[in-house]
Amino acid sequence: MYDGEWVRGVKHGFGIWKGRDGDIYTGEWRNGKAEGYGVHSWNNGDRYEGEWKECLKHGYGTDIFENGDCYKGNYAFGKPDGFG
Repeated sequence: MYDGEWVRGVKHGFGIWKGRDGDIYTGEWRNGKAEGYGVHSWNNGDRYEGEWKECLKHGYGTDIFENGDCYKGNYAFGKPDGFG
């Protein structure tokens, strides 16, 4: 389910997406994909706050895991990259 802005029939702007499995993404969208700043909470308790590009973690962000572990740093196309 998606509640937010649309442009020409695709998610674009600010919106909230809720998956069937309980995952939630709140943030920016561009051309139907999570892009810009956003927060994704997974149903297992993990959470990521930071930059996205084409639905992948990209740029600076913070992963907070259900077990209390945390990673703050840079990502490149979904994977930790550089300083963190």
